[in-house]
Amino acid sequence: MAPARHMLLLTGAAEGLGASISETFAQAGHDVLGLSRTSRSSEHLKRRVERGGGTYTHLACDITRPAEVAAALEPYAGRIDVLIHNPHVLTIKPFEQTTAEEFEQAWRVACLGAMLTAQMVLPHMVTRGKTI
Repeated sequence: MAPARHMLLLTGAAEGLGASISETFAQAGHDVLGLSRTSRSSEHLKRRVERGGGTYTHLACDITRPAEVAAALEPYAGRIDVLIHNPHVLTIKPFEQTTAEEFEQAWRVACLGAMLTAQMVLPHMVTRGKTI
């Protein structure tokens, strides 16, 4: 019987960097759980992870909404070995033209999203002795 594969949780799962991270971890023995606002890139990510030897599961939710994050991750939280927080909000304009609302949304995705996902998975990692 083959040993159980590790599980990577990749937030902000999408093409580009997210797909490269997913494939690299799959090649290193991880299955990948991808979380993003939409399922737009899920088939691309699935192909990349399977090419690396893993399985891919996609979850769509708004990472800035605690109840959505909890509902999406609860069934998997106890299996996650690695968390990579990769989401972003891209605002292409000069900084002085960035509104407070645009800046706050970027902060919520990058910072609040990291806190919410870490709160879901870290207790399970600690229990299993998976943190350093």
